[in-house]
Amino acid sequence: SHAVLGNDLKLARESATYYGADLRAIAREASLRRDYEGAATLYEEIVTRFDPRDGYAWEYRGYNLWWPVRTRPAEAREDRVRRIEEALTRACTRDAYNRENPLYLGRLVGFQGWLGRPIEEEFRRRVHTFAARLS
Repeated sequence: SHAVLGNDLKLARESATYYGADLRAIAREASLRRDYEGAATLYEEIVTRFDPRDGYAWEYRGYNLWWPVRTRPAEAREDRVRRIEEALTRACTRDAYNRENPLYLGRLVGFQGWLGRPIEEEFRRRVHTFAARLS
């Protein structure tokens, strides 16, 4: 649509009733421009206004919330950590297909490791599962 081509967030939001995909395209562009907060907000809008089962939007909401603090875990506030974990978990649980999505599950396990949680067993189990599916 014209909103995406012109990177017009206001128009995209106004027309999103019919073109929710416009928000996804603008969110992706925002993330590529390193406007992680803006991208995370747009992905949240997608899952609240259009499709609460959209694993892609959930996963990239979590990614964009996490990316700015990934190298500074001590600076991540508790509320931000909760929102990241919620988004990454929902990416893996809102749709049956996404329960086995290697990208979504890998990002969730990586985030849990970033938090200092033990992930070795889950990591091994997932690597074995995905390897068996690909062979």
